[in-house]
Amino acid sequence: MTAGKRYRSHGEGSITIRKGRPKPFMAQITVRGQRLSQSFVNKTDATRWIQDTNNKIGSVSNVDLLAASIEKALKVWLDYVKITKSPKTYLGYRRIADKYIIPQIGHRRVYEIKPLDLRDILTAYSKEVSQRELLYIWQTASSFFSYLVAQGVMPQNLARSVARPRKEQSSTDCRYLSRDQVRKLVEVAETTNHPLVDLYYFALSTGMREGEILGLRWNNVDWDAKCIIVVEQVQYTEEKRAEGKLPYTFQSTKTEGSKRRIPVGEETIRRLKVQQRRNSVFKQLAKEKWKENNLVFPSEVGTPMEPTNVIRRFKDLLKNAELPNIRFRDLRHTHATLLLLRGVHPKVVSERLGHADITTTLRIYSHVIPTMQEGAASTIEEILEKLPPQNKADLSVKELDTFEREI
Repeated sequence: MTAGKRYRSHGEGSITIRKGRPKPFMAQITVRGQRLSQSFVNKTDATRWIQDTNNKIGSVSNVDLLAASIEKALKVWLDYVKITKSPKTYLGYRRIADKYIIPQIGHRRVYEIKPLDLRDILTAYSKEVSQRELLYIWQTASSFFSYLVAQGVMPQNLARSVARPRKEQSSTDCRYLSRDQVRKLVEVAETTNHPLVDLYYFALSTGMREGEILGLRWNNVDWDAKCIIVVEQVQYTEEKRAEGKLPYTFQSTKTEGSKRRIPVGEETIRRLKVQQRRNSVFKQLAKEKWKENNLVFPSEVGTPMEPTNVIRRFKDLLKNAELPNIRFRDLRHTHATLLLLRGVHPKVVSERLGHADITTTLRIYSHVIPTMQEGAASTIEEILEKLPPQNKADLSVKELDTFEREI
């Protein structure tokens, strides 16, 4: 079997063989214009996945959604989400549907639902849950109604006629370390031989998301250009662990805009080379237990590191260094905040973070704007200090030319 060779499985879909991969059989199928794919160790599992996916899609298309109850329609939609979205997205939608939507309108028929029903749900829970949770309810309902529109069941998304709840800004939404605190964090990690010091330094120097860091592979480190290529992430779900399956999956980044190249400095490159040597030691010690995933920051047996372990060790480090009890994701906020405070253009910071647009960056890091304004005020005064005491209008042509060159 040659690399890249395609096989047709029974039913729609195809299987591509990619030599040299841990899971060489990549199954592909198109669902309503969206291309889905998953890799497997053998052809049998790949074929079974295509058949199971086809069966699920068939059952979805045969349901009379218009006359179905909201509870049944939600189940159909969630089955679709499960095979087209990430496990994390699916579990989030299912939680909201089970906890809030079904208890309120699960018995109603789809054709009976009006925008007022969604408003009533939000009103019913407005005094019981946070603004963030209300926003999740609205987003879940909006995604569900969008699916019904795509199926030709509804003419428009009913959620668009209901005011979107505003997300309240929490004091913990965007915390960060100062430059001195960052230096102390790294110094304490170095002096105590913390096993994840290079991972934490990498998080600070790149601003990457936790899943992007834990899912980064060596083939996405461009040594010559000194940059990191972000194209995928790893996600953990306890549901899969409970089912006896691998609790993690590799998948594409959060959005297409999240795919990016992040230039890094010499120190980051040096630490990555140290990490390479560390991984070689892990592999030798693990022997037959080693699971090759080509990860930059693997566990001691080659699998993706458990996020809970990364966070637990990070909390221990913060305590030892006597630093504020921030979250691991706040290293990303620290990266962005320190760059903005040093005058790096928000567009550049936005691209490093993989935000959809610069507006997102400015909204999240609005706390930096006042300080940037102060910096702008100081800068303009430094420029104006070069003005000579007399009025500019009184300067000779030669003096005016000299003055303009200086500023």
